This record gives sequence, C-alpha cells and structure tokens, in this order.
Amino acid sequence: MPLTGSDSDVALSDAARVQARWHASLKTVIYVDKENNQAKRDILKAILLKQEMPNRSVRFTVVSDPPEDEQDLECEDIGIATVDLADVFREGRDIIEQNIDVLDARAGGGGIGKLRVTVEALHALRSVYEQFRDDLEA
Repeated sequence: MPLTGSDSDVALSDAARVQARWHASLKTVIYVDKENNQAKRDILKAILLKQEMPNRSVRFTVVSDPPEDEQDLECEDIGIATVDLADVFREGRDIIEQNIDVLDARAGGGGIGKLRVTVEALHALRSVYEQFRDDLEA
C-alpha cells in the first residue's frame, strides 16, 4: 500500500513550460493513525529501518497538457521531484517551503527546474518510531 495522495487538476501547457515561474497549490493529507492506518505505519516503519523500497519518498510529478490541437493525447510526465522521508527523520525537521530539484522524467534525468514544496512528516515519523522503538533500535 503506497503512501499516495491525490493528483491536482493542474497540468502545464506548452506555454507555461517556458515561463520563468509557475504557481499552483495542492494540499494532501495522508492519514497514518494507529487505529485505521496500520498498513501505512508499517511502511513508515520499514523506511525508518532503512529498507530499500520504492515508496520511501514523497514523489511529485510535473505533467504537461497536450497541445491545444491534439487534446486526444494523454498528459506527459515531464519532471519528477522527491523528498526522502528517512532524510526528514534523520535531520529532525520537516521540509517547509523549500525548493527541491525537478529532474527530467525522460531518459537522462537531468535537472530541469525547481519545485517549492512543504512536506510535514516528522511528527508521524516520530510517532511510528516511538511505537516501534524496540524493533528500530535492535
């Protein structure tokens, strides 16, 4: 069960792709309470145990809309940015209004820009750490 949120209804057009700045706001809450979301807490535990897993990061995907004259085409992933949750825990601080690198989603993966994000996960990570302290310190 991945720690996924939701998609925004915002995609970049070709014109927006070349702009110096582009603004959008999306807030997603991923619930990790003990009573109803133990599977998600188990994922966080695995992250704290430093297990290699595909969903150890919060992932942001920047997409572009198809051109006006080709609306039958799908949106295209143009960039990927991630925040590693193990780093958030190790550094003891959330990511607040921080610019992170956006890498080209196509082959090569070079940097194509920055994305300003906030990821507030430290409280949840500390809660999981306290719940599983004996396992994590073994």
